[in-house]
Amino acid sequence: MNFASDRIQNPAHIDADALAVKLTEHGRVTIQFSTTDALKRSVLSDVNRACARFDDRLQVRFYGFYGEAFDGEIIHHLPEVKNLTIDCLTKTRNIGAIRSLNNLRALTLGVFDLAEPQILEADNLRSLRAFGLWETQQKIDLAPLSNWRELRHVDIRAHGKNLEKLAGLPNLETLTLGLGAKAPLGFVNHLPALTTLKLILGGRENLNEVVGKTIETFEVIRVRGLCDLSTIASWSHLKNLNIEDQMRLEELNFSSDMTELTNISILNCKTLSGLKGLRALPKLKSLRIYGTNLNFEALVSAGLPNTLNEFAFYTLRRKEDRLIHSRIKAMGYRADPDHFFGL
Repeated sequence: MNFASDRIQNPAHIDADALAVKLTEHGRVTIQFSTTDALKRSVLSDVNRACARFDDRLQVRFYGFYGEAFDGEIIHHLPEVKNLTIDCLTKTRNIGAIRSLNNLRALTLGVFDLAEPQILEADNLRSLRAFGLWETQQKIDLAPLSNWRELRHVDIRAHGKNLEKLAGLPNLETLTLGLGAKAPLGFVNHLPALTTLKLILGGRENLNEVVGKTIETFEVIRVRGLCDLSTIASWSHLKNLNIEDQMRLEELNFSSDMTELTNISILNCKTLSGLKGLRALPKLKSLRIYGTNLNFEALVSAGLPNTLNEFAFYTLRRKEDRLIHSRIKAMGYRADPDHFFGL
């Protein structure tokens, strides 16, 4: 059994005591299978006993199965599994076996041809705390999620049918979405426990539907067409902001209402040329800017908050970045190590 990382690939046996050590070290361990030949009865028995011993930090994953369809009947050998991922698959059969898993607390499905799109109606899924659904060729109705009252973490990509039914879920803390431009977002205003919102891929021009009154962490990564983030200036509870790969975003404004904002990271936003209001942020500690059209001297001249202690700025022009790096250190900020990005 290879314990070189937090993933155990096609194991021949499971050492539960060694697994306990790895769970302590990594926080989560994934036992994953990618071929039918690896699914020996003895190994599955070992895995099931481990699932009974440990909580949902132990994930069991089935993926790949190239040239063959994953047979969900194998799931019947894992009645104790609490965290199950079935992804990176083209086809499956007997996926309805998931209905037999009464201890399941976390489920991720990533099957392009999901033979049983009604699987979300299964009664045992109502006790899930975490759920992920990747792109499928079928349109999956998300309405059943409105009855999953224990949900805390949801990650949904390329599915929008009845997504608004998630509104009102009392315990949902983290929501990751990859949606088309017409998919609704206003429902997030009715998630009382929501603190983390992530938008990854998909497309839309703005976030004007989102009030953001409870959001503490916001990430937006490679969302096509996004050119307006003005609404976040009113998100008074926002602490962490991460923006990546936004090719149409030209300006970003902050306001004195953002009294909790502590960390800002802006990466690979090549048209971004305006960043206003930084000086008004009373708790900003970390600012990282990489691959934008911002001018370093103009940014510094406009004023930075006294609370700032970590500062990184990269133009992707090596000679210029060396000078900026030296300047940042001379200003007394904690900067990246000299070898970072080859400086």
